[in-house]
Formats: sequence, structure tokens, C-alpha cells
Amino acid sequence: MLTTQIETHNYICLTADIWSSNNKSYMGMTCHFIEDTYDRKSYVLGCQRVKGAHNYLNIMEVLTEMMDKFKIDVSKVTHIVTDNASNFGKSFKVFSSSSLPEIQQTSLQCTGNFHEEDDLSSCSSDNAMDSEDSDIEIVEMDSMFSNTKNIEKDNDKMCLPQYMRCCAHTLSLIATCDVSKITDANYVKVSKSTFNKLLYCNL
Repeated sequence: MLTTQIETHNYICLTADIWSSNNKSYMGMTCHFIEDTYDRKSYVLGCQRVKGAHNYLNIMEVLTEMMDKFKIDVSKVTHIVTDNASNFGKSFKVFSSSSLPEIQQTSLQCTGNFHEEDDLSSCSSDNAMDSEDSDIEIVEMDSMFSNTKNIEKDNDKMCLPQYMRCCAHTLSLIATCDVSKITDANYVKVSKSTFNKLLYCNL
């Protein structure tokens, strides 16, 4: 039923997030669109295990699997909203259709934008691993993409939509991390007075 609803809409927004619990990692994804009556509909698409490191390749694979499960066409997705994690950012930088040359986008050959320096060691500051997957085999990507036929066959599966950083998460980072680094004397004086007043306000 949900798949049918999604297929009838031309503009869809997704959200995705990864978290860990008991040494196991999961990715949750939600879907949002607006009906002709201007009612917003929101659905949880799923919560899927993420095995191995939280690198950009694994993130791409899980995102693609969940989108394929509900037959979500990349061209319909306006954005995928994520937090500010560098691993999400790199996944979309490499595999998002918006980062590819125009001729590649036209032919839908969304096979990514690899460079020699894009290895697994530099993909993310979050290198959390599932305890049961510590012996993961490293696969050489050069040989995987050397076969043109394989690329043409799998190109749609390796194309991600554009992404957008979550505004609430960005503001939270500013409030919890960046504000404390401001050294301007006038700001420090005014902010302390303001924050003390807010403590006694019933917001």
C-alpha cells in the first residue's frame, strides 16, 4: 500500500539517520510527501542493520536497499535529510547525481565520483564497527568498476539523490559546541545575562 502511494507522487523527501545500541548499528529512514489536499504524510520506511564500519560505501548500499524496497525513484526525491556526520556527507558527495558531470546525469550513469584518495580509511570520522563483523573482507573497487557491462547494469542502484543537512541538528551543534568558543567580550557579557533570564522563563 505504501509503495503504491509513493509511486503516485512526484516529489518525495526522505530522512535517514544511523545510531548504535549494544554494539550493533542501525539506519532508520522516513518518507514525507504532500497530498493534493495539502495534507502532509509521513511514514517510517524501516530500521535496518548496518554491518561493518559506518563508511560512505556501506551507507550508500543501505540507503539504496531501502529505497529499492519501496521502489522509490531517485528522480522523485527532492532531498534526503541527514545529520552533519562526515560519512553521510561523503556518501552523497561521491554518489549523488548532483555531483556528477551533466553528461553522466543525462545518461543516468550514476556510478559515483571516485578518486584515488577516496579510500575506506578517509571516509568517515565515525568508524564504529559491529563486533561480529570485525573480519570484513576489503574489496578492491578498481576491479569492480573496470567492467563497463557491470557498471551499466548496476548504475541505477548506485545513484543517490541530493541531500540536505538537518537544520535542527546544525543549530544544536552551534548551541552546544560553537557558542562556547566565542571570545568576544561584549557577546559573553550579554549572553550570560540573557541565558540567566531564560532559566527563569516558562517557555
